[in-house]
Amino acid sequence: MPSLASLQELRRRPRAPAGQAFAVFADPVFRADDDRLPSPAPAADAAPALRAAVDQRELPRLRQTRRDAKIIAGLSGDAMPWIATDFQASRRAVLDADWSRFAGVHFATHALIDLRNPELSGIVLSLYDAQGRPDDGFVRIGDLYHLNMPVDLVVLSMCDSAGGDSPGSEGVFSLARAFFHAGARRVVATLWPVDDRASAAFMQAFYTALLRDRLAPEQALLVAQATLRDSERWHAPAYWAAFVLQGDWTAASAR
Repeated sequence: MPSLASLQELRRRPRAPAGQAFAVFADPVFRADDDRLPSPAPAADAAPALRAAVDQRELPRLRQTRRDAKIIAGLSGDAMPWIATDFQASRRAVLDADWSRFAGVHFATHALIDLRNPELSGIVLSLYDAQGRPDDGFVRIGDLYHLNMPVDLVVLSMCDSAGGDSPGSEGVFSLARAFFHAGARRVVATLWPVDDRASAAFMQAFYTALLRDRLAPEQALLVAQATLRDSERWHAPAYWAAFVLQGDWTAASAR
């Protein structure tokens, strides 16, 4: 937990009835030269909100994140997931969703963490709409603090999502902390940059244990870590040890 005060607040908050399905945001459109755009978009006008938050940089497409969406959809059974990819993986979709319908949310995209100005941190979703027009796809940390997201689990499959400024006894001001404020009980986040392909392998093992084998999130995390640790390709700790679970470890599963 970010702090004991955060844990106390989570346990004091009444538990909202949760749904059974997962929502998944994966493989957004970041760049003007993305082949999913109907025509070349004007790069000079792209992503104004992103430029306002950090120096503009080239954000590569995360093709492997689409695999996360397919895995979750294939393992969800009768609980039909909400899969938002491409242009549908948008900031507006996050802000407008009725999160009381879902058991969990999975974000597979880029995070931008500003340690000097934590309020400029956030999650990058699609920076263009389906017509190729620039769109505000930057979910700011302030947006997260204003969400009502009473879900059991949020998974942040992105680099440094557990990182942030640590001013003192209240712990780290990270993206994970913002989701606790929004109502999430538990958050899986990362302590350092993660390899795109290793992350996809990790999430396959994690969701197989979580959704098919019905394990609790903390148990599913251990299974996924052990799976990669025992593999020939991903056995180095850099590939699997970044993933941590934060939140109320006594929370009953919403599934």
